[in-house]
Amino acid sequence: MPRNFKLILIIAVHFLSFPLTAQHYNGNSFYSTQGLGDFLPHGNIRNIGMGGIGLSTSHTDFINNANPALLHANKNLNLDSAGGNRHSVFDAAMVLTLQDSRTSNGNLTNISANFNYFSYAIPLPFSTDSKLHNRWTTNIGIQQFTKVNYRATFRDAIAGGSPGDSAIYSYAGNGGLYEAYWGNGIDITRNLSAGLQLSYIFGNRTDESIIQFIIPPYQQNQNLLSQKTNHNAIHIKPGIAYRKEITGIKGKTISDKEAEEKQTIKRDPDKAVYFNVGLVYELFTAVHGKQIVSSEQRDSLNRVLSQNILDTINRNVNIPSVYRLGI
Repeated sequence: MPRNFKLILIIAVHFLSFPLTAQHYNGNSFYSTQGLGDFLPHGNIRNIGMGGIGLSTSHTDFINNANPALLHANKNLNLDSAGGNRHSVFDAAMVLTLQDSRTSNGNLTNISANFNYFSYAIPLPFSTDSKLHNRWTTNIGIQQFTKVNYRATFRDAIAGGSPGDSAIYSYAGNGGLYEAYWGNGIDITRNLSAGLQLSYIFGNRTDESIIQFIIPPYQQNQNLLSQKTNHNAIHIKPGIAYRKEITGIKGKTISDKEAEEKQTIKRDPDKAVYFNVGLVYELFTAVHGKQIVSSEQRDSLNRVLSQNILDTINRNVNIPSVYRLGI
């Protein structure tokens, strides 16, 4: 198979995987009407594509921020002359969703494309005399934490009105939270590693309720109640991981030339079998929210005619602490 064709095929499969893995948390979702919205899967596209697993396993080509203890795990297959990780990794993704909703009265097709995350990891340089030499990797990035996206519109007759009089009721919301993070992973021993990720959660959501009276031959102005809420919180995620080779081709990792000269088999880590276990604890501060409630009047072209702020409310939302275990 030509090399260029292989590359095109890999890229095509990579982008086609986005709608398959993202349909359950993007698009028009009435679950996002409550609380902070729909909580999104964490981790990279590899974790999402495997159903959210990856607390104890890693890959050389992806940054594993599901468990910060595995940030330095790609050292196992990418060794320099000193025996450590020698390259940095950049990873980014978007989510494309095609959603078709049907009722007995018709159907609605929703297509959306959204940023999902970007992440950058780099091994920290230490002198060869330091105990941290080739043991520490740091990671920065930002990812979506929750998503708010819903819309519903229906029309009903006005009780006591003239024939043909009706009202249009609309409910809509959009926005969500993002998480900016800084993670660090360090090897404690050959098989044991630990990590810590510190995050700042921020974002806003807007919820609107609209009513518009239709009294032929005129459409009345729209009356709208709007709630705009800004959120922020701190997220702390320590993790630990253990990896032990239980079978495989034993021996020291050597070059192809050395293997040929010594007429021996070069050790291939890809053919080994490992026992992996990972543990993560996630702790959140209370999510502080400042909500501004206002009323608006708009014309039939959706232009704002008047606006009044009714109230400003401060409230907190608590996210439970989470333990995650992967074997």
